Amino acid sequence: MPRPRSYTYLLGDSPTEAQRLRAQARLWDPTAHALFDRLKIRRGMRVLEIGPGAGSLHRELRRRVRAPVDAVEPSDPFARGIERLAARDGFGQGQIWRANLSTDRRIFYVNNDPIAAPANHPVLRTALSRATGRLLGNNPHQAIQETTGPGNLTAALAAHANGLIAAGAPLDFTLLRNWETVAETRWRLSYRDDQRNWRNMDAG
Repeated sequence: MPRPRSYTYLLGDSPTEAQRLRAQARLWDPTAHALFDRLKIRRGMRVLEIGPGAGSLHRELRRRVRAPVDAVEPSDPFARGIERLAARDGFGQGQIWRANLSTDRRIFYVNNDPIAAPANHPVLRTALSRATGRLLGNNPHQAIQETTGPGNLTAALAAHANGLIAAGAPLDFTLLRNWETVAETRWRLSYRDDQRNWRNMDAG
């Protein structure tokens, strides 16, 4: 099995490097702030920062939007620093993506509730065709998440996105990353408590 790639900054992410970045920020941050002014970054905007490092510009972005700012930060020490920064200013935690997360023993999927799409959208057609083919196939014991659940939708969406990227076309869908903040379970479904629930499967 191939080992997951690890990511390291060229200059490292040690306390000494963090100190150097803070010194660099004192020199260059005013230029970045002027760019933020030109971009009119303001309250209510959704911002993703790539590589916040020691976090000085991340702090400024949060101050301007008065809300959480998402980030892509592969370094664990720097990511933890961003989380501590977010805990202090009262604007809430943003989403931090660590680009080198190991995929070993992980399942990545999108939820399928809710879905808002026009009639005959290719993702829905693919998901329906895929589910129907599996249900009418030779395996009488289909997993729920691979037929009517999120696994089926994820496979259809990934295939659709791959086709758009290959054609050089823009993505025509949006993922709701904060649905859990407004969603709640209203029905107690029996399959969630037995072996039919794929979340209960032993990863080993």
